[in-house]
Amino acid sequence: MSATHHDALRLAVTTSESMLTAASAGDWDAVATLEPVRAEALAQGHPADATSVELLRRMLECNRAIEGHAAMARAEVARKLGQSGQGYRGASAYLAAARS
Repeated sequence: MSATHHDALRLAVTTSESMLTAASAGDWDAVATLEPVRAEALAQGHPADATSVELLRRMLECNRAIEGHAAMARAEVARKLGQSGQGYRGASAYLAAARS
């Protein structure tokens, strides 16, 4: 098979690598923008051969790393929300005590 049969899959891998770079930088808007590009490339299909397997493995490695960055980002958001909730409760308690 010629290299062109893998072009769409190579584009999907390159896009996954760009998504990983964006996720590493915390640029989640870029990750979201790139996702449809990757999905379209994957929808074009690819041959069932060793080259495709290697390309898909690389894409899955990127996905796992992106998921790791996403988990850390979610944890950070949850931590910040918890802190703001504590601040709100503290301010509410202070105001309640001041009104007494």
